[in-house]
Amino acid sequence: MSITLYSTTYCPYAWRTRIVLHEKDVPFEIFEVDLKQKQSEFIDVSPTGKVPVFVDGVTTLWESMVVNEYLEETHPEPNLLGMTAAEKAEVRTEIIDLNWNRSQPLAKLAAMFFYDRLEKDEARIEREFGKWNAYLDFLEQIFSTRDWLALGRFSLADISLYTTVSVSEGFGLGRDRERPALGAWMERMNGRDAVRRSAPAGLPALH
Repeated sequence: MSITLYSTTYCPYAWRTRIVLHEKDVPFEIFEVDLKQKQSEFIDVSPTGKVPVFVDGVTTLWESMVVNEYLEETHPEPNLLGMTAAEKAEVRTEIIDLNWNRSQPLAKLAAMFFYDRLEKDEARIEREFGKWNAYLDFLEQIFSTRDWLALGRFSLADISLYTTVSVSEGFGLGRDRERPALGAWMERMNGRDAVRRSAPAGLPALH
């Protein structure tokens, strides 16, 4: 049975799963979801109304971390999560920290600018910009001492971080200063075939 991924091109979470599918050379079909006017077919398969939703025969999954680990178990090559319990914990810790802590400024900005879930407030906007820039500065320090986020090699942690940073750059964020180590890591990611094949054509600008 074919795999269908319910995805939105510029959603960093759905983008992660597209990269994983391409890295593992798993055939799949895309259903492009309009998150502002959600299609009935998507609503029928999504219990949360969020992307990605992953359908593999009779198996339906959501939450990108769960989907990507399912793919890791069902298509173990190449290994993206780690081999030992300690390695897997290292990668999962990076992803959870990104999802629940580091990316929150972007989520709040998107809620204000795209989804009208938060009232636009100049003080809040500046505060969230500041938090995101501080995180990019932290990443610059990290990548000045190592090539990859975890394990000493490419992993799901890099995929998760890459899509989030890419979306922020598409929004025009983080371009106020040079971060050469972070930039070099982005170039390493951009050079991967799976990353190029999964990339959205463009991202909406903040305004």
